[in-house]
Amino acid sequence: VICKYRDKEGDKLKKDSQGFMPTPRILKNGERKFYHSNKLILTKKILNLDDDKAIEFLDQYWDYLISNENKYKLVTKDGKGYFIPAIFFKTYLGKNAKLWKCNKCGKVTQFNIRNNCIQIGCDGNLDRLNSEEFCLNNYYAMLYNSKKISPLFIKEHTAQLAKKDALDYQQQFIRKDINALSCSTTFEMGVDVG
Repeated sequence: VICKYRDKEGDKLKKDSQGFMPTPRILKNGERKFYHSNKLILTKKILNLDDDKAIEFLDQYWDYLISNENKYKLVTKDGKGYFIPAIFFKTYLGKNAKLWKCNKCGKVTQFNIRNNCIQIGCDGNLDRLNSEEFCLNNYYAMLYNSKKISPLFIKEHTAQLAKKDALDYQQQFIRKDINALSCSTTFEMGVDVG
């Protein structure tokens, strides 16, 4: 869930809280400033705004995201945090997608706003990319279009597991009922399951 500002527990920010707005801070002279989040940096860069105008834009945009006028508004169950309903997500893959590539860092994106690269720290410009060619030579596009994708079944394998459970997980892994065992890198498993 996301809130307008990240929630606090006492003086500390909650770890499971995500704020939409950059975190405010008060300087010694009483002036209010904001920590530079990626959202703030991109808003300034893409819209060519200074700090104050970017904060004002993000504040107004948040109000729009939760307003009833927005067809795709964020929803809340408890009034404390918001989320985007899954029915609003649409995924497109294919040769007809409009793709752009940065001429400096090489990042590929579907989003072209004022021809600016969206990579933080890059000041490159975007060039139109031939989507069909990109899909032919892109590992992930080829994988998504193939029949090789299978469900991923993961189990955690730790020292706290009972021996019976650990053995059961190992046997399931050998039979490929489990695709991956999640293990601590600092814990020597001493298990050879191939």
